[in-house]
Amino acid sequence: MGIAVAVASGPTIGVRRTDPAPRPEREPREIAVLLEQPSVPYRPIAEVETGAGSLPNLRRWTKRLTVEAARLGGDAVLLLSEGDARSLVAQVIVFPEDEVADRTDPKSAI
Repeated sequence: MGIAVAVASGPTIGVRRTDPAPRPEREPREIAVLLEQPSVPYRPIAEVETGAGSLPNLRRWTKRLTVEAARLGGDAVLLLSEGDARSLVAQVIVFPEDEVADRTDPKSAI
């Protein structure tokens, strides 16, 4: 388990993997962004924090979170909290294979 920080054009992101098992990458558009815990079983595989220099930009931050979740092979990003006024903390989660058909939980919000 380690921490990685990626700097791209836009928000920075810190990643702390909690499950090092390799997973195939996914397309970012396949990643759900959840505001509440899903009603189906899931497992966290990483914690991510994103933020940027000046003004907060939720749309840009959630996009960056979904890109990172896709890179890690996650199914969804579960928003946990604002780290501070300039960051957002989330978990990258996966659903067990028998729950794949129900990935899009009605609580998916963004």
